[in-house]
Amino acid sequence: MSTEAQTDATETASADAAASGSMLTDGQQASTEQGQEAQPAAAGGEQQGQEAQADKGGEQAADKAEGGKEGDKPAGAPESYADFTLPEGAALNSEVVGEFQTLAKEDGLSQERAQKYVDLGIKMAQGNQEASQKAIQDKINETRTQWAEQARTDKEFGGDKLDENLALAKKALDAFGGQELTQLLNESGMGDHPEVIRHFVRVGRAISEDRLVPGGRQPPAGDPAKLLYKNSNMS
Repeated sequence: MSTEAQTDATETASADAAASGSMLTDGQQASTEQGQEAQPAAAGGEQQGQEAQADKGGEQAADKAEGGKEGDKPAGAPESYADFTLPEGAALNSEVVGEFQTLAKEDGLSQERAQKYVDLGIKMAQGNQEASQKAIQDKINETRTQWAEQARTDKEFGGDKLDENLALAKKALDAFGGQELTQLLNESGMGDHPEVIRHFVRVGRAISEDRLVPGGRQPPAGDPAKLLYKNSNMS
């Protein structure tokens, strides 16, 4: 081989070696590239592991919270509630109290907090009872007023002769009744009912026919309606 040929061969070999690289260089280059490719893969695997661990932790926390709702007693609620303090004369239905205690324990109410709810419930019940009683009394008063008006205009004993007939009714009540009957008529309001007044007017007339009032004597002074029924609306 000539010197020129050797030179060409050397240059070609050098060019080929430069193009293909050395084993060391290729190994390092290959190792570097593989490392760069493997690093994201490893990072991705690590990230997936962390996500899986986080998901598992979240599931465990959720299971723990759910288990706490189902099995654990809420903080603040006693094992069993003591008897609640009630106002004098007040009473509670035992079944309703049992239902309330169950709800109170589920909501974690302390004894003191549960007592406040009981106090509020009693206050509301008393308010409703007072309102109901007032409505009933108002209705009774309205009815008594209507009865008294009907009595004033009654064709048999009302009108211009109302006072005279009420005096007769009062006489009958005094003769055949008593304090207890008078009290009953006043408290019930029946002393204003036209039919009750009619009955005593007729009785008064019957006894007056047998015992006429001597001349010159006057009937008792005062409002005849008040003489018959002290609390009557006949005025």
